[in-house]
Amino acid sequence: MYSGRDVDVRDLNGRIEILVNGVPIAIHKKVQRSRAVILCPGQYTGLTTANGHAHSRPQARQIAADDVEIRSLDVYERLVEVGVSTPDLF
Repeated sequence: MYSGRDVDVRDLNGRIEILVNGVPIAIHKKVQRSRAVILCPGQYTGLTTANGHAHSRPQARQIAADDVEIRSLDVYERLVEVGVSTPDLF
């Protein structure tokens, strides 16, 4: 509903208010922690892109130790000399 829109953010009496066209769409209690993430209950409900989560779940897979390629540091030194990424070296 508000994704991709410009918003105003206001710090007022221990609260953070998020407004669209002057209308509050969310009010959060202000926290005094660095890099804190505060979500409104139900904020992502109904979003199909991330299955209702703030961000998509990580898509990683573990590689067995015996499948990891061991290469000489000379390979990286050549890349630095050339100054470009050359995927065919790997």
